[in-house]
Amino acid sequence: MSTITHDDLPYFSQEQWDAIRMMVDTFGNENVLNIIRTHPQDEQIRLVNQFINQLRQAAAAHYETAQKSEETERLQTLREQMQIQQQEIERMRQQAHIEELVREQVKSIVRQAPKNPVKLNVSFFEGKEGQNIAEWFLECSKAIRSLKIEDEIDKVDFVMSYLRGRAKTWAYTQQMNSPDCFPTLGEFFSSLRKVFSPSQSNHTYKIKFLYSKQGNRDLHEYVHELRTCSAAFADNPIDMDTMVKVFIHGLKSGPARHELFRRGSENLNLEQAIEIAFKEDMSHKQAKTDGQNDSKQYRSSHSFGNQHPQGMDGQPMDISNVEVPSIKCYRCGRQGHTNRNCFARTNVQGNKLATNNSPIKRNWSNGGHQQKSFQENKGQKFAGRTESTRIELSSAPQGN
Repeated sequence: MSTITHDDLPYFSQEQWDAIRMMVDTFGNENVLNIIRTHPQDEQIRLVNQFINQLRQAAAAHYETAQKSEETERLQTLREQMQIQQQEIERMRQQAHIEELVREQVKSIVRQAPKNPVKLNVSFFEGKEGQNIAEWFLECSKAIRSLKIEDEIDKVDFVMSYLRGRAKTWAYTQQMNSPDCFPTLGEFFSSLRKVFSPSQSNHTYKIKFLYSKQGNRDLHEYVHELRTCSAAFADNPIDMDTMVKVFIHGLKSGPARHELFRRGSENLNLEQAIEIAFKEDMSHKQAKTDGQNDSKQYRSSHSFGNQHPQGMDGQPMDISNVEVPSIKCYRCGRQGHTNRNCFARTNVQGNKLATNNSPIKRNWSNGGHQQKSFQENKGQKFAGRTESTRIELSSAPQGN
């Protein structure tokens, strides 16, 4: 038997026969024939099954190796991609850092670049009574800062250029007597304040603040006065609780004062109390305006004119059966008008009436029942005065 067929070995299954064919391809036809001739049937089946198991193990090992190699390649690819991404991130960080450095350099260059000075308007100080020296000095300080004047002597010269009147005379007289009398701007202001803002002014502003009342003024005017006074004694201020209580006590009776009394003044400063007062005042004015608009709409909707009044459903009301109370005139006795608007010449009985061409003057001493016209009373007074004059003239001694 030189060639093996499945018919020669019927006891092998199809899988086993396929394995035998692979054994022939691997070991050769002669070697497989020798195994079949020299081994019994059971040993042949065992050897074929062993070969099948070896094939399966080899296939599994190959598959596992292929999977491992594929997984290794995938991991390697992922590592390479992560490295590329990290390199890109690092490059972007370096680029952002470079851009930040460039921006900082540009900002520093812009800050160091010379700017055009802004000239502010400063009012003149004449040393008159009532001028606020602290406010004027604040204007000068802002103007010096905007002009970027660094030297102290230049600052003093700049401030002195805005002096007028007796303040200018005093300052230049001091410099003529002693050229170094104002070495710094602070010393100049201190000397100026001692002369033109005596120590009693601080006390005066405090008294004005403590006795300030709103009265009939607007809330903004009252607040402006308090702020002006508080700025005047800022060097030696009043405690905040007292200032808030003075502000509340000075408000006129209204919603703002009631709201501040309700909240209390323990946890408020002056500006917070002013803000609450402004809000309440604005809310009250807004509500008052809305109420006036509503009343106008109500009057316009209830003014009948030539139109019929409307009911709840918006339809015209039937007023044909409405009983209108009659108005009776107590002068002529007729209906439809009052005695003030009565111009009838006769009453309902036909009696002639006096002309009613002047307002009626009521005599309330008898409960308002007696009514006399103004002209009748005037005539009676004039008649009484004439009669008394006649008596005096008749009783006077006559000359010879």
